[in-house]
Amino acid sequence: MLQTLRWIFNYIAQVKRIYISALVLLVISVVTNLLITISQKYIIDDVFIAGDYHLFPYFLGFFLLMACSYIASWCFKDILFERASDKLRLIMRKEYMQFLYRMPVKDYQKERIGSFVSYLNEFMNSKNVYIWNFPGLIEKLLNLILLLAIVCYVMPELLVIIIPLSVIYIVQGKYFGSRIHGISVERNELKAKHNVNIEEGISSSREVIAFHKVRWEIIRLKQSFQRYLEKVFELVRLESKQLYISEPLRWGSNLLILGYGGYQVIQGNVSLGTFIVFYQFSIQLLDAIQGVYNSTMQFSNAYGGMYKAKNIIQGEQINVGDTEMAKAIENIDLKDISFSYRKEQGRVLDSISMEIPVGKKVAIIGESGSGKSTIAQLLLRFYEPDEGKIEVNHVSLNHIDRVSWAQKVKVVFQDPYLFPDTLRMNILMGRDFTQAQLEKACKEAEIHDTIMELPNGYDTLLGERGITLSGGQRQRIALARSIIGNPEILILDEATSALDLETERRVHANIDTLRKGRTTIIIAHRLSTVENADVRYCISQGKISLN
Repeated sequence: MLQTLRWIFNYIAQVKRIYISALVLLVISVVTNLLITISQKYIIDDVFIAGDYHLFPYFLGFFLLMACSYIASWCFKDILFERASDKLRLIMRKEYMQFLYRMPVKDYQKERIGSFVSYLNEFMNSKNVYIWNFPGLIEKLLNLILLLAIVCYVMPELLVIIIPLSVIYIVQGKYFGSRIHGISVERNELKAKHNVNIEEGISSSREVIAFHKVRWEIIRLKQSFQRYLEKVFELVRLESKQLYISEPLRWGSNLLILGYGGYQVIQGNVSLGTFIVFYQFSIQLLDAIQGVYNSTMQFSNAYGGMYKAKNIIQGEQINVGDTEMAKAIENIDLKDISFSYRKEQGRVLDSISMEIPVGKKVAIIGESGSGKSTIAQLLLRFYEPDEGKIEVNHVSLNHIDRVSWAQKVKVVFQDPYLFPDTLRMNILMGRDFTQAQLEKACKEAEIHDTIMELPNGYDTLLGERGITLSGGQRQRIALARSIIGNPEILILDEATSALDLETERRVHANIDTLRKGRTTIIIAHRLSTVENADVRYCISQGKISLN
């Protein structure tokens, strides 16, 4: 818990100027609020009871001055905290996404993608608790200290009620807090799983309907929600038990203070004004104790959302490399590469060595599961070899800066991802290419004519994952995305498997013309796809069987 708090305060430190200014205004609001209450004593005792009515304008002016100061400091404090919260929201979202992009691919495979979205949402929600409740906790603690000092000065005997009450709050806070944050972690895990099930249920709607499994999907969602709901009820029951203890204590203490203070007024030991002000202070003191306790409970409740996000952000990260690829690629060598996705499954690649000649068309062929696509994953640095190394210009690939390497290498996967946006955005992906360059790439990918037949051409909106397009159309759009700009290295991983033979021949002929003098790596299981390659490697059971 303390580590998570320190981690959050590192974020708060990034907006410390705004945050400290807001805290100063918070202190002013606390002090002026106490002075407003104190001024009531003098108005009652010195003006109305003593009859010194000439003092009334002065006390009223002081009262109004404090009231205006309190309102102004309170309002501007909230504005500054909101600004700090908005800035932190941007910082946290950016950092969370940056760390997601630096996570090893194997960690992605352990989690369902929807879980990361759910963790981000919980992260943001929990952030609000820490951003807003921490100043609230400071406010309540400051109130608590000042009010305790006033109570000790005016009626120290009331500490007999207040001190035991504080001890009970601390004990039950420790008891319930540890249990609440443990259950909140489990609740957030189950909520993430349920959100993933909903997302997957929507994504798989075609398959569910086609196989007449709507009822099965509904039952699956109900079971997922039921597990989440049971954990929510468990948390609510625990919080209710806490309320059963804290609320009777609070109201019982109010009655005791009211009775004792009223008795002191009747006996003439304190004035009416003193009693009214003191009773307000006593109520505020009890509220401050309750507030400190509630804040600790809210911190415990929010712990679950922070815990998972913290583990992701502080988890294992891929090596980004520190050597810039300033000059052109001159050679690529794979030396004794061995790799396995999971140790218990054995090696996918077993001591493979190959040279990829620069400026040539290189084919890597083999049956499904032979390991040929894994070579592409290693070249893209999605994974690191278990043994051996990949060298580019005689420098180990894991030492080369990922960004500079990514600028030189482009890839087309067998099942490319398309964003639910326009065709233009899907091809350019934020890069600065002209309309002429865009159309040229699409013509080379044999997709330009198809795009022009659409109602809005390149500005046509696609559905989720490009569902409105055929498999072959999606592959050709992904191909246009990769060949625009003519990168130094182009990797085609079963990139034309969904095309008919005639279209595939035209596409490869266009690529051959475009890529003369450039390195193209084609991964395929059909020999017809790579019949005119300069170099062919045949992979079988993780080894090179033919060169």
